[in-house]
Amino acid sequence: MGRIAGTGGGGPSISSTTSAIFSSVEWVALQGGGSSTNESGTGLFPIQRAFLESSSKRLNEPLPYMFPESVAVDENGVAITVLPSLPSRFDLAKLEKNIREELSLADPRSGGGELSMTSMISQIIVDMVELFCVEAKGATSDIREE
Repeated sequence: MGRIAGTGGGGPSISSTTSAIFSSVEWVALQGGGSSTNESGTGLFPIQRAFLESSSKRLNEPLPYMFPESVAVDENGVAITVLPSLPSRFDLAKLEKNIREELSLADPRSGGGELSMTSMISQIIVDMVELFCVEAKGATSDIREE
């Protein structure tokens, strides 16, 4: 997770003043000691972690309801497991709306924070899409093992 916006290939180079700010002791302390795995709870890292956990929770919340388990009854009245139901177009539209809302949190044009948050939120979205694909594969293939 990069902490400095605008760094990377193809982007504008950072001026020496900006570079001095990002390497200053105050900036490093504000970011939580400069470690992306800082567990001490200093700087802005705890706030960032809480935001990312909350964002992940909001995005992943509808996934368990996208592919609900289905049960059928055979001619003897015994319940048999069948493939889960598939999400409706309304379910998928809600999922897309959730993704757009999360990305708008990082877009200053939409009243959000800053564009550097986009990479953090995008990673959460990628994780959510991967989980969705796992659920979809399970719903469209063999009946899940208990």
